[in-house]
Amino acid sequence: MPVLFIPNTKGDPSNKSEALNACLRPLMAELINLFVNGVDVVYNYPSELIDNRDLPRRFKLRAMLVLFTGDHPAQCKGVVVYDCNRRQYRHPAARKTVTELRQAVLELNACTTSAARKKVSQRTGVVADSNVWKLYDLYGFNPSLDLTYDAMHVLALSMFKKYTELLKKDSERTSAGRDALIAGLAEATKKKPRFFRGRWPKDPFNRLGYFKAEEYSNFVLYCVPHILYEMGYKPGSVLYDLGG
Repeated sequence: MPVLFIPNTKGDPSNKSEALNACLRPLMAELINLFVNGVDVVYNYPSELIDNRDLPRRFKLRAMLVLFTGDHPAQCKGVVVYDCNRRQYRHPAARKTVTELRQAVLELNACTTSAARKKVSQRTGVVADSNVWKLYDLYGFNPSLDLTYDAMHVLALSMFKKYTELLKKDSERTSAGRDALIAGLAEATKKKPRFFRGRWPKDPFNRLGYFKAEEYSNFVLYCVPHILYEMGYKPGSVLYDLGG
């Protein structure tokens, strides 16, 4: 069962780890209780439609966390920087095992000075403890494998953003190209479904710096086909093949 959890971690950037742990604490308590104690359930759905066995109507329902996913903070807030990301992509560091991560957390907790904590963090890549380790101790939730990142924002704020910037730059070579981009965007905006909700791309020439992931995604997915047609792009051109 997927559950959406959005912690409110606004505030002092230096205390983000503590803020996130504070937000996670009640969630971890609920998850531990659901696994250890469970909840009594009366199931009214006919069991023969689920399984050939005669399933009991009353039973104890327990829950386990199997996956925890979050967004990349660097692309959204500008607080974290992935240094030398191209080199790291081509030559990634060795993946740490859950045992190594656990040992790094224990070392970090044993530090008595900020200088010692910084030294451990630089060596291990671990910057703070987390309430998630309680689930590792309880039933083997693996933070090294079961904590994942949502790549959709990275796609929108990297590839889609770069493509939008290139298309805008190409249109600015002539006044006709600029007018064609505006016309294509206007046509897509006019034809979008009435029930559409969310951020819609507007005026990329003056507001591109304010675009979020949703606007870049909507621009590439729904507006680019109209824009490419209006600008006269043909198959074989780089922008057409990438955007089409």
